[in-house]
Order: sequence, then C-alpha cells, then structure tokens
Amino acid sequence: MTDDAHRIDLRERLKGLATSYWQRRRDIEQPSPKWYRQQIQPVQKATDNLLEALRRPPKGTGQAALVQLTRLRMRRSLRGPTDPESIEGILAHFSGVCAESLRIKGSVGARRQSHLQNAVQELAAIWEKHVGRPLGLSLDTEIGRGEEFAYPGPRFAQIVLQVIDPRLSISEIATALRNALGGRQVQKSTKR
Repeated sequence: MTDDAHRIDLRERLKGLATSYWQRRRDIEQPSPKWYRQQIQPVQKATDNLLEALRRPPKGTGQAALVQLTRLRMRRSLRGPTDPESIEGILAHFSGVCAESLRIKGSVGARRQSHLQNAVQELAAIWEKHVGRPLGLSLDTEIGRGEEFAYPGPRFAQIVLQVIDPRLSISEIATALRNALGGRQVQKSTKR
C-alpha cells in the first residue's frame, strides 16, 4: 500500500478487529455447568450439615454455652428460623443462595468459535476492500518456519489472527475460514 489514508484505515480496522475479538471471546467463555457444581456443591453441603447440627435438639450444657457465647460475642442468636439475623437464619438463607447458584446454566464454552468466525468475516471484508477481490478459500498449507497457509488471503487471515491470539492453531483458523466463508467454493490446488 502506498496511500497513507489506506494504511491508517487498515490499522484502525485491524485494531478494532482485535478489540472486538477479545470482547466476544470473553463474552462466550463462561465456565461449564459442571464447574459451577464442583465449586458450589461442597459449600452447600457443608452449610446444610451445619444447619442440621444447629437444628438438633440441644443436649447438655455445651450447647447452652454456645448459645450464650454466640449472643455475647456475635451479638446475635444462634437459633431462630424466623429471625433472619440468627446464625440458623443466615445459614438457611445461604443454603438457598447456594441452591439458586447451582441453577446457573453456564455455557459449554466457545465450541462454535463465533468470535473467531466474526473475526474471519471482518478480515475477509478488509481483504476485499484493500485487495479488490474476495478472500480465497484455499486451505493448502506449506511447512517452512512453522505450518502456514500457502495462498495470500488465508495466510493474511492466519497472520492477523495469530498476532491477535497466539494460541490459535492453523486447524482452528481453517475451520473458521470454512465456516465463515462457507458459501465460497474451496479452491483446489495443483500441488502434490
């Protein structure tokens, strides 16, 4: 590119692409439902066990002393399901909060890679604007300084995407290219 205006436009569009890629990726990468259960179930179980122990009928002077010390040190009653400030009331409420938290669905993560497909679509638009033809969908690769696409369009997408997110593999980028540009015919190479 020789025109400064085109360079500035390209730089700004790529900067915007990187920002939107990470925003979308953060939005879709929630923990799985299993993660929520593993984090919350032990807390809920411990809360329910403590609540059950508090609700058992008092035996001996030990619990009487605990009732008195709780009132003295913590300035609240130990028992009293109708008293929201009692330890029993707080634990009952907290157990309900845990149960509600376990109903959070979470997501399966970024399996569909929509953030990556959106980035590829934006790169295809950038390519078409600055090169004057659609980004080709030839997924042939060369092995040189690491695996990379052989043709300029997919290589451009790969280089930009791997600068934005170095963890992306060439196979993830190829899948995103196929999904985002799926309406285009895959070019066959003559290489063997």
